[in-house]
Amino acid sequence: MLFFRKYPASVLLIFWLIGLIISDFTHWNEKFVFVLSTLVLILSVITYFIGLKRRIFAAYFILLSILLFFLAGNLYGELHQIDKHHKHVVSQLPADVLEIKFRIKKQLPGTDYYRRYVAEIREVNTNPIEFKVLLQIQKDSAFYPFPGREYIYHPQPGEWRDLPPPSLPFGFDYSHYLKSHGIYYKLNLKYSSNVKTGHAFFPGPVRYRTKIREGIFHSMNDSLSARILSALLLGERYLLDRDIKHSFVNAGVVHVLAISGLHVGILLLFLRIMFRPFRRKKLIYNLLIIGILWFYAALIGFPVPVTRAVLMFSLFQIGYELKRRTSPYYILLLSGFLILLIAPRSWKDTGFLLSFTAVLSILIFYPFLKRIYYPHSKTGRYLIDLVYVSIAAQIGLLPLLFLFFHRFSFGFLFANLLVIPLVTIILITGFLMLPFWAMGIRIPPVTWILTESIDWMLLVINRISAWDFLIFENIYFSPWTALALGIWIYALYVILKEGRKGLSKFLVVLWLGAIFLFVDKYRRTVRQQVVLSLYHYQPVIDLLNGEKLSVYSDTSIHRNHFENYKKYLGVTQIKKHEFPRIFDISGKKYFLIKESFPDSLLFFKTDVLILQNSPHINLDLWLNRLKPQEVVSAGNNYNYLKRRWEESCRKRGIEYTDLTREGYKILYRSK
Repeated sequence: MLFFRKYPASVLLIFWLIGLIISDFTHWNEKFVFVLSTLVLILSVITYFIGLKRRIFAAYFILLSILLFFLAGNLYGELHQIDKHHKHVVSQLPADVLEIKFRIKKQLPGTDYYRRYVAEIREVNTNPIEFKVLLQIQKDSAFYPFPGREYIYHPQPGEWRDLPPPSLPFGFDYSHYLKSHGIYYKLNLKYSSNVKTGHAFFPGPVRYRTKIREGIFHSMNDSLSARILSALLLGERYLLDRDIKHSFVNAGVVHVLAISGLHVGILLLFLRIMFRPFRRKKLIYNLLIIGILWFYAALIGFPVPVTRAVLMFSLFQIGYELKRRTSPYYILLLSGFLILLIAPRSWKDTGFLLSFTAVLSILIFYPFLKRIYYPHSKTGRYLIDLVYVSIAAQIGLLPLLFLFFHRFSFGFLFANLLVIPLVTIILITGFLMLPFWAMGIRIPPVTWILTESIDWMLLVINRISAWDFLIFENIYFSPWTALALGIWIYALYVILKEGRKGLSKFLVVLWLGAIFLFVDKYRRTVRQQVVLSLYHYQPVIDLLNGEKLSVYSDTSIHRNHFENYKKYLGVTQIKKHEFPRIFDISGKKYFLIKESFPDSLLFFKTDVLILQNSPHINLDLWLNRLKPQEVVSAGNNYNYLKRRWEESCRKRGIEYTDLTREGYKILYRSK
């Protein structure tokens, strides 16, 4: 209660956020939550007026207010569920997609064979409907869609597809990630000559960004430096090759490529220097800076880290002008609330979590690091701040970095000292050149400075990324382990803040983290799981027993398949075997048919029938004789056969699974 009276707004916002997050797991009825929220609102108003005279009712008012904000957050989350919008789109979408009208939203990093875009569908078969798709165009295609322009296309059979399912029941689910961003289908556009150009709609930031990109590439002769500068200034990372990104990751400075608070801070420094003559006219000074910051955020498409940084600065300036001292923690919380108010599902994005966690960690640990040593000279303070801010951010980010990426590089300790000053020079020079590039003006001396700075930056990054002893990959990390590490980071904060007085609390928190690690170790030891999946359209059985994995397959499997088991499930031993034609799992008999079989096998009783390579059999006859409980279609089966098999199973009440559609099937899992 005392904490609420001291920080009422913070407590209410926190419970609103908790309600929003819980809505992803509870899925309560919207009408029920609305009625309950209304009832709590009425009770809170009543207790407020009674509490003015009787103090005991003030406590009830506080509890009801917290409950009201929790329900409001939950209701807001329920109204913005992904599945509901997806179902609405599916219900509106015709069975045959014959004509679509789409507009490019942004370009994504490509693959070895495709250029990829996020396309917004405007019409399907001339009927207005809005949703997004993943558009893939072959790299050798001459069609380069322009953001903002409308296109009309008639998809051919096989081009319009559902999103591919995950191949294993763990790891990164790309289809779920796309659906969380409103992307529900995939379009492989093969016949670019059939694309018709429609109306053009180019918002100001889009036109300006296009001109800047063209100016950068024209000025730097379409070189590697131009691609890196475009990534640093405009966030266009899709222009960079995989090897370059890998070097940034290994050096521990990949955050330089992701436009974030670092870039906004450098731009802010540049703007304060440029508008220094207006400092006495505070209103004009602040409006100019805030306006340009928001224009830059719009220019690069409002990524969450940039929006967070610009929003926090704007709120700080507003509070300063209103002569109200506001806690940076509250500003951070309020920024998160405002972002989630616009995009409720953003809390699940990696960028959102990393951005807010990094800032929170800097706010907590940076003051403690300054107590260790802080020089008097400005140059010394600048250099030591680079180290301290990096360390403070990494402390809080450790659980998330391990959980999301399963790797860590200590190269950041060295790279940030050398790379950040070079990035500062590159960005400030680049910000100064933005209007000139937009007008197509080349300034050779400035181009030389940028090229040399980028070359030096790449030299440093390549050298540090080559130090393999600083890089740790394929680190096993589960949510339980992340929770344990997060608890230990809190223990570090306790001992730093309270010293010897907090020793007992420090030990209790350490023990609590150790309990979570013990639980995770026990779960890994006793678990058993059998998964049937596809690898290049060939069936694979992964039998997991504790920390041991047995893989049954007739095809060679890339080491990434096994590394996924190591880093996501903590597997320590792996053995490979041939795929059996007949096998038994947990009392169920499985029978794989890859080609025609002799009639003698018709009397073999089985529970699950697996079909692969379009076998020439009379399935109805086999179903009548074998009487399986389930039929599984593995890879390389013709679509017309799969439709026929599914219909035969439906008539007999037999479960049917298509692995190319479902991705995988769990044959057994221990409870």
